[in-house]
Amino acid sequence: MGTTKTAKAVKKARTTNDKAGKAARGKPSWRAPSGAAKVLEHLKVAFAFLVWIALVRQQASAIVNWQMYYAHALVATAALAVGSVVVVYTYPPRTARWRTIVWTFFASSAGGALVYAALGGRAGLFGALLSGAVVLWARAEERGRRAVRRLRAR
Repeated sequence: MGTTKTAKAVKKARTTNDKAGKAARGKPSWRAPSGAAKVLEHLKVAFAFLVWIALVRQQASAIVNWQMYYAHALVATAALAVGSVVVVYTYPPRTARWRTIVWTFFASSAGGALVYAALGGRAGLFGALLSGAVVLWARAEERGRRAVRRLRAR
């Protein structure tokens, strides 16, 4: 069985970047991001980090008794914010880096608030750090996706 002329034309259209190839696939060809797009990615990470730092006081008051443990809370939440930026650049996630930072903020706030409501004291700090670390572990280098695939395979 040999290939037909139309099959050859479709194959050629898929491998070239001319207008016929774009029309045959129905979408534009992949291009490397421009310099402005790369800078914008880093600006989004910086913005997500700055929003988190601006909300550190509110996050800390939700996860610990603010009057007694304000220094611990500020240091722990700020360290988690800085650590999340380091992790997303060291172990890039599959999705956008800024999304990982935002998810870490939400998870650490919710986890810390739940543990603080259940146990009180400084337990909210432990809950916030633990839930933030779990999100960073799961999103860094697709570890969470691989773990889910392994569980489904069983």
